[in-house]
Amino acid sequence: MPEQPTAGHSVVPVGDTGALGIGNNAGSFLLPSRSFLLEQFPHQRTGQHAALLVVDGGHLSGGAGELRFRQRDAQAAVRDLHPGGGGALAMAQAECAFTHIRGHGLFSDDMAIYQPYQDAEGNWREGYNFTYLDRVMDDYRAQGLKPFLELGFMPEKMASGTQTIFYWKGNVTPPQDDAKWTAMVQATLAHLAERYGKDEVSTWPCEVWNEPNLSGFWENADEEKYHHLYAVTAKAVKDVLPDMRVGGPAICGGATSQDWVRNFLQFCKENQLPLDFVSRHAYMGETPEHRGRYLYHTMRTVDSLLAEMQETRDIIDSFPEYRGMEMHITEFNTSYNPFCPIHDTNLNAAYMAGVLARMGDV
Repeated sequence: MPEQPTAGHSVVPVGDTGALGIGNNAGSFLLPSRSFLLEQFPHQRTGQHAALLVVDGGHLSGGAGELRFRQRDAQAAVRDLHPGGGGALAMAQAECAFTHIRGHGLFSDDMAIYQPYQDAEGNWREGYNFTYLDRVMDDYRAQGLKPFLELGFMPEKMASGTQTIFYWKGNVTPPQDDAKWTAMVQATLAHLAERYGKDEVSTWPCEVWNEPNLSGFWENADEEKYHHLYAVTAKAVKDVLPDMRVGGPAICGGATSQDWVRNFLQFCKENQLPLDFVSRHAYMGETPEHRGRYLYHTMRTVDSLLAEMQETRDIIDSFPEYRGMEMHITEFNTSYNPFCPIHDTNLNAAYMAGVLARMGDV
């Protein structure tokens, strides 16, 4: 169970968040021509599930965005980031100079943000605890990192169902009540803006959910319900931080992935929704073969992976409203699964070098 709020970190009711005049001067956002992510961290009890973004200082004139190396539980972010911890982030930062960090589980229960409570009259109120959020974000900022916020997963007390993913049980069902979900998103962004400055937080990209085209990450891979989630969430983000970049659909590959991109753009266009970037993932592993606790893939060629990314780029550019829009590849690697041994091989490095050398041209 998550720890309860500690002294100096009070639960904040919705009505106490205030109406902040949050807005302008987001500044230009330059995308890297090459991006690396460093696999990170053994297990730790508390903290955001994260992966780290490394860039080489180059910039891209309107092509692919940041690239995420591999999904792995990184609750140890808090331990490794804190003084006296493992220092993995500080070591990597000294060698590689990260710019952004993206993580799963911002609203999952072990981050303990959603804290409804009963008032003195016994009425239930919406409340939020930002203790762990502050720890993680403080450490990111101390290392010179900008968060690439992924809005998910669903707090158990807000969820419409019980389906979860990963051993830490990130709930992947829609909210029971849109108003409660959007209030939490807005309270969180307002808190971040108050703590770090509205101009600074407005430069942090904000992605709605993760891989909704997979039934494991979004209940039944329900496209219509994801569109609805995006609509209410994107509007909520812009109501608090008008200059914050918001986007999606954060899909993975698959037979219908390009249809998801096209349908998402059409939905945003028809409903005149805020959309500042399109995001997706890129993995090279085909259907895995399980051998004991490990799994093995036949790998796609670099050319085929880049062709898939180019197709997504072409779909975006086929909409006059979105031509040239930022395209962020927020996860990529050979295998998407930590139980594939290829991750720790020279072969993996060679594969990824080929991808990195050419992805910025998409």
